[in-house]
Amino acid sequence: MLTVLFLGAVVSASSFWDSIILESSNCTTNEFACRNGRCINRYLRCDDNNNCGDASDEENCELHLCKEPRYFRCKNNRCISKSFVCDGENDCEDFSDELKCESFKISEHVNVNTTCEKGHWQCTDKLCIPDDWVCNGQADCLDGSDEGIGCSTKIDCDGYKCNNGHCIPTEWRCDGQNDCHDNTDERDCDNSDEGNLCRPKNISCVNHGCDHACVQLPTGPRCICPEGYHNIDEKHCADINECERYDTCGQRCRNLAGSHECYCDHKYVLQEDKKTCKAIGGEAMMIFSSKNEIRAFTLDSELYFPVNKNLKQVVGVEYDGHHIYWTDIFAEHESIVRSLEDGTQKELIVSSGLGLPEDLSVDWLTGNIYFTDAEKQHIGVCTNDGYHCTVLINKDIQKPRGITLNVNDGDMYWTDWGKPSEIAYSLMDGSSDKSFVSDDIHWPNGLALDYPNQRLYWTDARKMSLESIRLDGTDRRIVLEGIVKHPYAIAVFENRLYWSDWATHSIQSCDKFSGKNHHTIIKESREYIYGMSIFHSALHSRTYNPCAEAYCSDICLLRGTGYSCACPQDKVLGSDKHVCKELSKNQMLILGFKNVLLHVEHQLLGKHDITSLPTLVKNVGSLAFDSINNTLLVSDLDIKKIISTNLNTGFSKQLDIDGLGKITAMDYDPIGNNLYMCDEDKAIVEVINLNTMSRKILLHDMHGEIPEAIALVPDEGVMFVALKKKYNRVSHIDRLSMDGSGRTHAIDHGLIGPMSLYYDADSHRVFFADAGTGNIESTSVDGDDRHGFRSLATSPNGLTSLNLDIFWVNENSRRLFWSAKNSTVNYNKKITLDIPSDVEKLHIISVTSKRHYYSPCHTNNGNCSHLCLMSHKTIMCACPVGWDLDNDSHTCTKREKCEVSEFRCPHSNMCILKSQRCNKHKDCTFGEDEDNCEFPNKCLVGFFQCSNGDCIKEEQVCDHKFDCKDKSDEHSCEQRNKKSGLCDSGACIPKSWECDHEYDCTDYSDEHAQCISVTCSPTMHTCTNGKCIDKTLVCDDVDDCGDNSDEITCYVATQDNCGVDEFACSSNKSICVLNSAKCNGASECPHHEDEKDCSNCNVDQFNCDNKKCIPVEFLCDGMDDCGDNTDEKPELCSHASQSSFTISVTHTSCENGFRCKNGDCIDLEYVCNGKHDCYDGSDEEGLCSTACKTPVNPCSQKCISTPKGPMCKCQSGFKLMGDGHSCEDENECQFDPPVCSQLCNNNEGGYSCDCFNGYSLRSNKKSCKAEGLPMSLIFTSDNQIRILTQRTNSLSVLYSEELPKISGLDVVLYPYHIYFSIETTGTIHRIDPKTRTRQYIEHVGQPQKISVDWSTNNVYFYNAESQMKSISVCNFDEMLCAKLFDVDIHRQVTALAVDSVNKVMFYSLTSWWVFTSPSYVIYKCNLDGSGSHELVKSSSGYVIDLTFDFNKKDLYFIDQHNNHTSMVNYEGKNKTLFFTVISRPLGLRYFENHLYYLTIGGYVVKCKLFDTRSCDQFKVHSHTSDLFTIIQDSLQPKLENICTNHTCSYLCLPSESQYNCLCKDSSVVSSSEKCSVTQRESMDDGSQFKVHSTLIETNNPENKSNTGVVVIAVFDTNFINSSRGCYTNYT
Repeated sequence: MLTVLFLGAVVSASSFWDSIILESSNCTTNEFACRNGRCINRYLRCDDNNNCGDASDEENCELHLCKEPRYFRCKNNRCISKSFVCDGENDCEDFSDELKCESFKISEHVNVNTTCEKGHWQCTDKLCIPDDWVCNGQADCLDGSDEGIGCSTKIDCDGYKCNNGHCIPTEWRCDGQNDCHDNTDERDCDNSDEGNLCRPKNISCVNHGCDHACVQLPTGPRCICPEGYHNIDEKHCADINECERYDTCGQRCRNLAGSHECYCDHKYVLQEDKKTCKAIGGEAMMIFSSKNEIRAFTLDSELYFPVNKNLKQVVGVEYDGHHIYWTDIFAEHESIVRSLEDGTQKELIVSSGLGLPEDLSVDWLTGNIYFTDAEKQHIGVCTNDGYHCTVLINKDIQKPRGITLNVNDGDMYWTDWGKPSEIAYSLMDGSSDKSFVSDDIHWPNGLALDYPNQRLYWTDARKMSLESIRLDGTDRRIVLEGIVKHPYAIAVFENRLYWSDWATHSIQSCDKFSGKNHHTIIKESREYIYGMSIFHSALHSRTYNPCAEAYCSDICLLRGTGYSCACPQDKVLGSDKHVCKELSKNQMLILGFKNVLLHVEHQLLGKHDITSLPTLVKNVGSLAFDSINNTLLVSDLDIKKIISTNLNTGFSKQLDIDGLGKITAMDYDPIGNNLYMCDEDKAIVEVINLNTMSRKILLHDMHGEIPEAIALVPDEGVMFVALKKKYNRVSHIDRLSMDGSGRTHAIDHGLIGPMSLYYDADSHRVFFADAGTGNIESTSVDGDDRHGFRSLATSPNGLTSLNLDIFWVNENSRRLFWSAKNSTVNYNKKITLDIPSDVEKLHIISVTSKRHYYSPCHTNNGNCSHLCLMSHKTIMCACPVGWDLDNDSHTCTKREKCEVSEFRCPHSNMCILKSQRCNKHKDCTFGEDEDNCEFPNKCLVGFFQCSNGDCIKEEQVCDHKFDCKDKSDEHSCEQRNKKSGLCDSGACIPKSWECDHEYDCTDYSDEHAQCISVTCSPTMHTCTNGKCIDKTLVCDDVDDCGDNSDEITCYVATQDNCGVDEFACSSNKSICVLNSAKCNGASECPHHEDEKDCSNCNVDQFNCDNKKCIPVEFLCDGMDDCGDNTDEKPELCSHASQSSFTISVTHTSCENGFRCKNGDCIDLEYVCNGKHDCYDGSDEEGLCSTACKTPVNPCSQKCISTPKGPMCKCQSGFKLMGDGHSCEDENECQFDPPVCSQLCNNNEGGYSCDCFNGYSLRSNKKSCKAEGLPMSLIFTSDNQIRILTQRTNSLSVLYSEELPKISGLDVVLYPYHIYFSIETTGTIHRIDPKTRTRQYIEHVGQPQKISVDWSTNNVYFYNAESQMKSISVCNFDEMLCAKLFDVDIHRQVTALAVDSVNKVMFYSLTSWWVFTSPSYVIYKCNLDGSGSHELVKSSSGYVIDLTFDFNKKDLYFIDQHNNHTSMVNYEGKNKTLFFTVISRPLGLRYFENHLYYLTIGGYVVKCKLFDTRSCDQFKVHSHTSDLFTIIQDSLQPKLENICTNHTCSYLCLPSESQYNCLCKDSSVVSSSEKCSVTQRESMDDGSQFKVHSTLIETNNPENKSNTGVVVIAVFDTNFINSSRGCYTNYT
């Protein structure tokens, strides 16, 4: 049994209340109800005998007998709680509870002066009492003088004055009742029964003709009716309906002939007077409030005790038999609260949405709480837990105050102080509302319902009256008027009224009909008595609850004898009238401190639902909300980690982020899925991409400043950062783009700090709180204004927002505050959280999902390899520290991290000692350590500056003599001498670039009219666009010309022949589908158009893929409302039209300009120039006139005035530091993407580009062009090999035979040979296009991939034969083949490439197991198979081709599974993703710092690796090409054949030093060793290779058949399988 501290002692809470209130008892008032149901005489209780049989009559006897020490018996016999003794209050009303107290002085309660204040009367003992207490029948003075001398003739009386001095209403005179208490009001009443007509005989009753009795009166005979009848005329009688009389019965009345009968409701018994009803089942208890206390008073035993103390400002109060409910109207604390009867287990029921809740009434049947709110002007109702609330009536309500419920009939009444004032009525669900009393009513306060007597009572403070009216609106009566002074609350029980009077600070009582028997029962000396409620089980008579089986989703309300369902304000009732549908997202907050996280659900009206979240956090440092995944992000200051907690599942985990310091502020970017962090330890602002977990430092080198708060404005692409000085209390707020650029000083004065920031998307403003000044302010997202919101005496150190309100917390406080955003008065709300009081800092964040707009970052991270960031309203890719963004603007390449004493080689990605820099020796792989070492050019015009700074004449350069001491005058002479062509602009280009069908001059003058036009040969077809194609390609159903002119004269029949019961698929009109197949759940059309627009949802709902229907408002709001995420699909959300904004895929930098509000970028010279250069005028006014004036100017070099504040810029060749105002020299050669296509030299304030050997710098001074003829593209199409030549603009067929599909392709330029393999025939072929001969080797297994070492003509290929997988080598010239090394049978080689310059081979091995994605490993090895090691290893991907840049030693590869191209250097470092490829890629080739790859449909995509890193595509064929390669001199520089005159007994393979020998048994020996004797003998057995060749017949367009060619190849079967015989093929 629960024990509580109550009434100053430990007692049983339940037994105490049971002793007063017994709901199930049927005992009379004079009996005691035992716990076992027996009734005994009340005088037998506590007589030390077990009269009940269960000893319940002997429990709590200290209370019953009012024994010390728990209780105190007053001199006037009242029993009060001992806690009232010596509390300074006259609770006994005779001061007996205060007389013996040390602090009590009677002089403090009496007036030593001669008079009392106005409205009070002075007793003879000098005590002052209210005038209304004088001569009221009760002694209020200590000496009783108010009932003695107080009743003297000196007292004015506006009624009838009794002889004892009492004053009574005039109408009480001669009413047959002793109202004066000395009977003087009933004296001298005219009762004369004699007169002149008593004796006359002629006028007598004998002949008067009465129906019943007759009496002779002085006035003559009169007919008398029997009791219960009345005269209908002079002689006849009729029955009286006594029940129509106002006060016939206390409750119910039944009319009888000549009589009536009073009877009572259930749980009442009729008293001996046959009129009054008395409740049974325990005694009634009154609960009332007096500002900061709630007290209780038992009406019979007059036990007086406190229930709750130290409250704020209690008004309305009610008790339902289980809990005591009250309203609190204290400013910032408006609430509805409840507790148990003894004041314990206090619970906040309604904490939000209240304005001035003056009264409440509890529906004891359903538990719903009804209340009035004068400020909000409505009637509200909440479930008894406060989790569901709604507004019932807000129409025509002005100042509602009192409210009472008629639960038995399901209706209610309330008072309204508005103009006009009234008492109104409605059913309990708010329907059928109407005015009930509106005449002669002024200040209606309290209401009370006497259901057994069917009357409604109210108080009117202006009329100073108590009135009543029948519930049918008739028989309005005044009970008391004038005697009451300022009545407020009212209650009725049994036959008496009870009301509180503010004029007398008392609770008074009188007869409910006549107003007589008026006396005071409770007096307060200081406080008003507000609410009042009486409880007895007899008042709760209705037992059937229709809501018990109603199944309403939220709120069930009584409605007459039935019910209706209701919804909170943010929901709407569905068509079934039972289920509420959400109109908006739940409003959620998270608060954190130490290792605790609290989840707070804020209601428009209702209770804050506060729950604790499970978490791994040890010490909360800051909070952020990932609205995409509904995840809370918490920085833990103890373990220096970020903890992620999924708010759907409650699952927490540590994010894989290392090296964090003290993260004191965070914010989440839902557009890029990025987390921004302020690190106090490191004094940096950092961003981490949660897709890739890549990080980038945005602000650093703060020069003594520390970032302390951050707020992102993702839809604008900007952020605000608050920074504080490390050693003094000064803070400021800067505005930047979210990539860290475009920094301006937004708020730079009047801030002390610490600061907190929050962006409110609804108002589109950034709010900031300053704990030092106590101010909460806001600024626009442009940072160009400043408005105050709240000025507090406290220290706000955290803020956020929900829907309509701003929330904040204070330092060293456990309270949560909020206020409406649009509130113009300094009026706030608050709740106190049930957390320890020693909390230093509370962290707060809104976790309510917002509508998210589609961003390219949502798909494949915006094709960014690392970070996808917003910058204004565009996105950009960014890289972590130590990584550079490549030319494609999407892929990051890792730099080598060098020590302080080292120099980083930017192109070679390696480190060397700084002492090796400019030492005349190329220590970097690409020699960049010797770049930019020359002295500044001091030579005169016509002179050449040597690398060491010396000057020589221009004509001495490249004269085959070393005139410079460092011999630099003879460097690069070959290229210099080739420059003879001249552009019209004056620029020089190599002569070979002229008329090469490529514009090399910036003025396009190198391609002019004098260029010899190219005509097609007789064997070629001339297309309309001038292109030449092989005549065999005409009318082959393929657009080989590119303009379809080769097919335009060829007839192709097309027809849509769908039947009447069919429809054609829109994606392919040749496909006909039955109409019945539409919306059948299966897709018959290629693009599923037959299943579009099929839905069972309502028009205002969205149909999820899982068939669930959700409101259309939930689309693209960042939350998975469907459950299968179909409402958040990028393809759906990218076209969201509601309030959406467009995010450009390509970021347009405005780093060197000014960003207008509308997104336009203008030059800085146009900003603040007095003209509106921005279309929206946002480049003027604001802070233009003051931004750069001293001492405001913070910039070390250039200060640009902007409307948003000063913007610091640096001179050319310098870059702005992290502090936003310092500048340092900038090395353009370290830019990513690179500014130069090949080599870069950094200069002071600039840079210069250079090229590798075999290339010349173009006129743009950035890119390099390969020397020699333009490139040609060789590709296969089924069994054809074609060549697309740029110089002749022609498409030719190099080779075409009826052979199976070609599986591998490569080309060697010197001598010019085309190599290809056919897997199905097990052959490798070599074609000499010049001699028109073809050779092939057979029985080599299943050759798939081939790559040729152009220095030795060795053919490396992958043999895919299932049990003999290997990489092998053949040489056509030596007619030899051998296996180089085996390949695991569970893996396959998917790509193969040979770099002859660096003597290495690359290959990719792919594994693809059941139920898994493919995985790959890329290896590099020497050409003799040695030195194999991994370069790249991935658990997901399928590499289909490899290519390389042998100058920079970079390997490029294309992943068909993940659709992207990547790069890694030859050391396996700096793996970088470059481009996301389109469609299904096929092949990859490198040329002139571009990557080329094929796609389905015959397109070639060309991607630039420097500068803009952009891609273009062009079509080479109408059908998909299978394989391709590019030929151009620069791709295969002439190399020495190391194997010429080799001494190997079998194959010669290049090695790291010279060459090694490959034997038939796959063993590799050095050049000085020989293969085994067995091998040598087998070489002499006549079974070595013999390759025959013959001319290839030229294709005749008139006769498409091919002439047979006999090629005989004899193969050594030991290479394939020793069990095989020797095969000879004849063709």
